[in-house]
Amino acid sequence: MKAGTIELLQTPLRLASGASTNFALGWKVERVQLNGASARMVAHRATPMGGTTALLMFPDQRLVIAAISNVSDAEGVAPFGVKVAEVFARPTREPRAK
Repeated sequence: MKAGTIELLQTPLRLASGASTNFALGWKVERVQLNGASARMVAHRATPMGGTTALLMFPDQRLVIAAISNVSDAEGVAPFGVKVAEVFARPTREPRAK
């Protein structure tokens, strides 16, 4: 896909009032903490019969995590995925002194 198409699919929709829905065509867009820094996460969570899944994408980190449980409505699958992402996330850089 073209970068512009991906960006469009991951951009939250806006209400007539201008407020963000935090949802973009099936994806929830939110900010989470990765190694103490705010990171954009585009995610889809599901609870199919017999399992719980979370697909977590961190576009600015170029990182994707899939976390899956074989328990229906399992709690903690997405937070576990965020913890895994912290292991692989690039460290944030301190601003350069002038």
